[in-house]
Amino acid sequence: DEAKSSSATRTSRKAAKRATERIAEKKNKPKKYGKGILEEDPWVQCDRCQKWRHLPAHVNPEDLPEHWFCELNTYDEKRNDCEAPEQTPKEVAKEKKRAKKLAAKLQLIE
Repeated sequence: DEAKSSSATRTSRKAAKRATERIAEKKNKPKKYGKGILEEDPWVQCDRCQKWRHLPAHVNPEDLPEHWFCELNTYDEKRNDCEAPEQTPKEVAKEKKRAKKLAAKLQLIE
């Protein structure tokens, strides 16, 4: 019985280790929202109104001030004050899709 108990403990430890590794891998993957919408761009929360604001991919959240407010959102004029509604990940994906289409049209014109 002692050998079985020892073997079961080792197996449990291995399973726990594998589970921990899988959880860590999932945390490092971009999040998916809805049908395959990947979230890779940074989001920041306003310290005044608590709304989340989407930022462009090139912005490093580590470079932002400790206290961030909507008016510091120089990347999005529609959402650079606390009165503006909060975006959803789906809205961000739609805007990105529209921007890609517009960019493709502009390339065809040139």
